[in-house]
Amino acid sequence: MLDERTIRLDGEKIRQLRREKGWSPKELRKRAKCSISIAAIRYVEANKRPVYLETLRIIAEGLGVDPLSLVATDKPPQGNCLCGMSAQCPHTTVRLSSRIDQCVNLLLGIAIGNAFGAGYDHLPPAEVARRFTFTRYDKAPHPQAKHRSGHYTGDTQMSLAVAEALLSGKQFTTDTLATSLRDAYHRDKKGRDYSDRTRSALEQPTVAGVQARGPSVTNGAALRAVPLGVLKDVHTVREYAVINAETTHHTPQAIVSSVAVALASHYFFYTHDPVDVFSFCLQHMQGLVNIPTKFFSTLAQMQALDASCLRRWDPNHGLDIDAIETAGVAIFLASRAVCPAELLSKAIRLGGDTDTVAGLALGLFAAYTSLESLPDWMFNFLENDDYGRDYLIKTGKRLATICPLTMDGSPTPEPHGLHQALDGRLEPAEPVFLQALMGQLMRQVPYAATATDLLVGIDVSGALLALAASTVTGLRWRRITEADITGGNNCLGEPGSPAAVAAAFPYGQQPSKRVIIVVDVITNGDTVCRLREALTKRGWSVLGVVAPLVSDKAYNQLDKQGIRPVFHTKYNDSKDSL
Repeated sequence: MLDERTIRLDGEKIRQLRREKGWSPKELRKRAKCSISIAAIRYVEANKRPVYLETLRIIAEGLGVDPLSLVATDKPPQGNCLCGMSAQCPHTTVRLSSRIDQCVNLLLGIAIGNAFGAGYDHLPPAEVARRFTFTRYDKAPHPQAKHRSGHYTGDTQMSLAVAEALLSGKQFTTDTLATSLRDAYHRDKKGRDYSDRTRSALEQPTVAGVQARGPSVTNGAALRAVPLGVLKDVHTVREYAVINAETTHHTPQAIVSSVAVALASHYFFYTHDPVDVFSFCLQHMQGLVNIPTKFFSTLAQMQALDASCLRRWDPNHGLDIDAIETAGVAIFLASRAVCPAELLSKAIRLGGDTDTVAGLALGLFAAYTSLESLPDWMFNFLENDDYGRDYLIKTGKRLATICPLTMDGSPTPEPHGLHQALDGRLEPAEPVFLQALMGQLMRQVPYAATATDLLVGIDVSGALLALAASTVTGLRWRRITEADITGGNNCLGEPGSPAAVAAAFPYGQQPSKRVIIVVDVITNGDTVCRLREALTKRGWSVLGVVAPLVSDKAYNQLDKQGIRPVFHTKYNDSKDSL
């Protein structure tokens, strides 16, 4: 029986071994004596996909080597890990390759750091050091706090509200965000620690009441800005970060801190490289008031945090809730961490506003690095009520629909995120992501749908998307191939008997003669034009074309034919080479 677990292989080593034997991928396929595709071998060698353990066995047999020698390994950190564990610490830095994983990771990072840090909130550093343990969540230490162990605070709740505002389909304005903040608060008040001032504003019956919180230089705007980093355009990131701060805090310090966090999140999310994050932030903060140039430049030169550069930190109270210093410290910790455990330890041992700093820093770190090395209890005992762990994961998957789709550079290119080509077998990507993506696109189709309209998915890849669109719209769907339409098959024709109708259209009545073509990527437009022509000749009316990814060349060609495809991402095929 096939083992469904997957593992990433050392593609470069496999290619080297194959070439040493003088074999082509076709020859390796022959030597493996199994039905592994040439495309799958190329994917593996390009390090583009994980593979099933069965595939590892097949390739190793073909090359005549030990399977374990082909498994990709990360180099362990040198010396003792800074998280305080032994020299054998497994907490290596693992980069994330999937935008879906990054978005999920980002929200989980905020929540885990926030929930863990809440157990030490507003304690002085010496008391934190006495109590600190990396074995459990604790409830907030102050008797008046309503927080429960393993539960996140208002920081994560407000970050969720920002993510939901981005996903709302509405223009991102102060009114939109204030509404989202208020809705998130009222649906789930239990044990969410907020400052009295913020709670009072959120309790107001109108959005205007939320916005009337009053000027503040505290870190409330910065702590919820991490989700803004998933936006692709850096100018939009900055614009939305300003709106984020203006919604509730209304001061230059709050605006600068919100922009800094959002820019850092964007930098980590899209470059996966923490080295020049402060330079990037300062570059794109130009024109704002109170830019912390000296403070950020000082942090950029440090390898370990020197608390003497913090005006609002002292050994008796820890780090204050100052907006700019909170942002700077969180960005620094995220950019210097060896592993998530080390980051959390350093963030919390600063004392003071530990839930905010730990949640903010781990959220930034998680935008580009895996959290899998954290102990299982941090995931298992993170709250999982209606808006807990599972909701965070689902929202993260939906948040990934904001990111642009891209084509990989393999010999047989595929759009990232829409489906996976594992071992030559096409499989759906994350269902929540696909439903959210196709829901967005179907809402843009410029016609009024009727119950008998039909979604036509071209080949397996288009059929997966048509199925996702069907779950959102309720329309029926069919999979066809180009050969079905351009050849002699009449797969969309009218069956001749009630039994044939039931077999062909098992989910309801026979469709009308109106279809929407669904395809994963349009690279040149020729296929879509041929399909529309063939369908029209057969008496079908093509209402529209939906394709998540469209090249500039294809879009221009289809436009000349009077076809305006609904798409998520348009790419320049001369730059985004396939």
